[in-house]
This record gives sequence, C-alpha cells and structure tokens, in this order.
Amino acid sequence: MQGERRNYYLLSVIDVYSRKILDWLFQGSIRQVDLINLFRRINRSHELKGVILRNDNGSQQETAR
Repeated sequence: MQGERRNYYLLSVIDVYSRKILDWLFQGSIRQVDLINLFRRINRSHELKGVILRNDNGSQQETAR
C-alpha cells in the first residue's frame, strides 16, 4: 500500500466453470487459519464436497525498500 511501506496480499477463489470469484481475502498477511475460514465461508453457499482445487502458486514479488 502506498505510503505504508508494507505489502498486502490478495487471495481469490475462482470457479473455473463460471469464472466467478467465490470469495477473496486482501490482507497484510494470510495465515493458515485465514485460508481455512475462507473455505468455510465458501462451503456455506457452495457445496465443496468432491471439488478439485487448483493452485497457480501465485505471484509474490517483494519490492526493494
């Protein structure tokens, strides 16, 4: 974030069939518990049983300070 001199991370979960973003996080850090809670929220509105998860391993780039 400009002026804060720190990084923020965006994690989005996308349905590859409909291309809709089901839920997302935008935070200074994303911990394991944050991911678990994200999938719990998604599971309330979309049945996740039998779902295959794909991960693009993201792009995390540190900027020079």
